[in-house]
Parts: sequence; C-alpha cells; structure tokens
Amino acid sequence: MKILRTLALLTIIAGSFSYSAYTYLRGPCADPIVYSVGTFNEQFGISREDFITALAEAEAVWETSLGKELFTYSAIKGMPIHLIYDERQATAQKNKKLEAKIDQVSGSAEEVKNQLDLLKIEYARAKVVYETDGEVFEARQNAHSAQVEYWNSRGGAPAEEYRKLSTESAALKSLYATLEEKRTHVNDMAVRLNALVSSYNGLVKNINSNVATINQSADKEFEQGEYISDATGQRINIYEFTDRQTLVRVLAHELGHALGVDHNENPDSIMYYLNGSESMVLSSEDRMDLNTVCRFKEGV
Repeated sequence: MKILRTLALLTIIAGSFSYSAYTYLRGPCADPIVYSVGTFNEQFGISREDFITALAEAEAVWETSLGKELFTYSAIKGMPIHLIYDERQATAQKNKKLEAKIDQVSGSAEEVKNQLDLLKIEYARAKVVYETDGEVFEARQNAHSAQVEYWNSRGGAPAEEYRKLSTESAALKSLYATLEEKRTHVNDMAVRLNALVSSYNGLVKNINSNVATINQSADKEFEQGEYISDATGQRINIYEFTDRQTLVRVLAHELGHALGVDHNENPDSIMYYLNGSESMVLSSEDRMDLNTVCRFKEGV
C-alpha cells in the first residue's frame, strides 16, 4: 500500500512539473504565419520592395506587443497578400488629388480673404471720411444758398458781401470736385470689394464641392482590405490606401484578422472597424484580444 501511495505521489509531482514548463499554450500564435506577396498591381504607385517593407512594419505592430515572431515573409510560398486595384483605390487616388486641390484653393481663398478684410477696413474709413466731408459740404452749401437768396431778395449784395459770396462759391466748387473724387474712390473700392467677395465665394464653393465629393466615400466600413479563410485557404486582399501610414494600418488590421483577432470598439485600435486613427500601436483592447487568441499566460 505504501508503494502504491508513493508511486501516485511521484506521478502527481511529475505532472505538476510538466505543466509548469509552458509559458503559453499552443494556439494560433504558436508558429509564425508564413505569407507571401500575391497579385501586385503597380497602379497603386508603390514598388514591390516598399510593399514588403510596409508588411514588415505591419508585422511589428503585433510582434512588438507579444515579443514573439508571429509572421514571416517568404518569397516562394505562404498566405498570399494581394494588392488588387479597383474602383476603391481609383476613388482614393481621386480623393487625394481633390484634397491637394482643396489645400491649394484654400490657400488662395485665405489670400483673397486677407485682401478682403484689409479692403473692408480701408473702405469703411474712406466711406466715413466721404460722408463726413459730404455733411460739411452740404452745411456750407446750404448756408451759402441762404446768403445768396437773402441778398437777392434785397436787390443784390454790397460789393464786399458779393466778394465773399463769390469766394465761397469758388471754394464750394473746389470742395465738390474733391468730394466727387472721394465718392468715386469709395465706389471703386465697393466694386473691388464685391469682386473679392464673389471670388472668395467661388473659391469656397469649389472647396465645399470637393469636400462633398470626398465625404461621399469617407468614413465607410473598413473596406480597404479583407482577410479571407475558406476551403481554398487563407489570403489577404488590399484594395485601397492613400499613403504609407494608411497602408501599414490596413495591413496590420488584416494581419490581426489572420491571427484570429476580431474588431473592437476603441476608435484608436488597430482592430477598430473604421480606419480613421493615426495610431500605429496596439490599444489595450488589441493587446487583450491578442493575448486571448494566443492564450498567452503572463507570469507563468
């Protein structure tokens, strides 16, 4: 009986020692996923070498967190990652050109707006001067007319008064000519103001039209790429990206699906269903889901 109990005890110890030897259980992350570059369309404007480099950066987003090699590139075989050009990338490239145009037109609009603001100030000042001088002129003209009427009602003005009236009449004519110049200047500025307003509104309309065009395809579900696993095997299709950072995030997102990680609700996550963030590191939700998929056990 003692021998049997001793043997049973040794079996338990051996089993316990064997279990403690694992830091993680074998799962999807036990062996690196081998991938290769499949269909490659040069209409994306990226070289094959740059695409492979972007894939390496996408790998690192996941591998850095786990401290383990999860993917490996093969030039010969592996899960194919296809770069497929269709209307999505055509739209993305069109939108990128529109964005560049928006930036250019926005710069022009800002310049016109600055000119408009300065001219508004100049116009307001000139208008005040014109209106003030006009009131002064009108008051002097009314006073002069009253004096002329007064002396005419008495059969004519004495020589000295006549001289004064003649001098004031000449001064009023000079003032009127100056006032007309100011009126013309103010009116010219009003014409320039209206032209600038029209130009600015046209630029804004152009900007808004391009923004509306872009917004029609913005904030869509994560359709820039897809991970597929079916009877024919695993593959990743990449359909759309506008710059290198977007490409790396799209690749990282689909590689996450290849690991078995699903979407989460954090907008900054690599695995959020929309590709709108600029973050290039895993969120806490991404890390938690990765550890769950890999069945990683910390501290064991």
